Amino acid sequence: MRAACHEFRRRGHLQQKDRAVSFRGYQPAFQANDCITLARNGRQDRLICITGHLESGVAEMVFTRDFSKRIDVSLNYFVRAEDSIGAHGANVVECKESSVYFGLAKLAPGPRPDAVAVDIAHADKDTIQTACTKGFPRPKEIFGEPGPGEAHVPPGHEKNARFVIDLATSKTVPEAEFGRP
Repeated sequence: MRAACHEFRRRGHLQQKDRAVSFRGYQPAFQANDCITLARNGRQDRLICITGHLESGVAEMVFTRDFSKRIDVSLNYFVRAEDSIGAHGANVVECKESSVYFGLAKLAPGPRPDAVAVDIAHADKDTIQTACTKGFPRPKEIFGEPGPGEAHVPPGHEKNARFVIDLATSKTVPEAEFGRP
């Protein structure tokens, strides 16, 4: 059983909350869209991509070679997003969260060497509060109801902004606030 769990964890995304473990997604292979290269140093580049589809992220593709000369790739995520419109008819937020990212687009080099810029569809604190208190109009096609402590954010009610990700710290801030103390 332990070996089976290990094998599943490498391919599936499990999330542990309190004592329960829930299945959050499955990604049998890497999918990368919208990639850019940034200089790491004088001899090496960094490959940064938007990965995935429903569950996506901005990640660095890290290539390694083992003792048998086999090349392996892994992802070092800086930010993740989850778009559940196709699965539920609306994005879902947990009411205790302060922000949630739904979608990523238009990856580009950032305003300094170790940074990238990306458009992020998101729910900020105010959007989450509205979804969890007054609620938004119910979409025509909705699949299932949100769980306890969750709410829907239907298409068109998310916010869209340009963010900068500092690759050294993984800190993500709105572009207008980047570089401020």
